[in-house]
Amino acid sequence: MDGIAETVSWCRAHSLVPVLTTLAWDFVGAYLCSRFGFDRACGPRLHIVDGRYSGEVAEQFDEQAKRDFAIRMASELGVELRHCAAIGDGRSDVPLFGVVGCAIAFNATPEARAAANETVNGPDLHAVAPALSAWLDTIALPAS
Repeated sequence: MDGIAETVSWCRAHSLVPVLTTLAWDFVGAYLCSRFGFDRACGPRLHIVDGRYSGEVAEQFDEQAKRDFAIRMASELGVELRHCAAIGDGRSDVPLFGVVGCAIAFNATPEARAAANETVNGPDLHAVAPALSAWLDTIALPAS
C-alpha cells in the first residue's frame, strides 16, 4: 500500500506513536516496523528450534489479540484509550475499533465501516491524515 511511510511520519510529527496491529506473522510486523518506522508491531509467532522455524505456531493471534495488544501498548505508553486512534479495513479491526477514541475505516469492508467513527477512501494511506487531524483537534492530549 502506498503512503505508509508518509502517514507514519505524519503521526510522529503530530506526537502520535504509530503502532502496527496485524494478523501477519510477527517477523512481517518487524519488517514493516523497520521499513516504515512503526514503533512496534504484534502478530502470531512461529516456534523456533535451534534458530529455525519448526513449522509449529508458538503464539496464535486473532482480532481479540489485536485489541488486547493495543490496550497493552496504551497502558505501557501511559495513554488513555480514548486518546488512541485505529485505522483498519476489515473484520479483524472491529474489536479494536470498539475500544479506541477514533476508529477510521480505510477502504474498508461494510463490517469495519459500521464499527468505525469515520470512513475514508483513497488511493493511499495518507488519505487518513485529515480525519486524524480533525480528531486531534477535538481532544486535549496530555503535555509531553
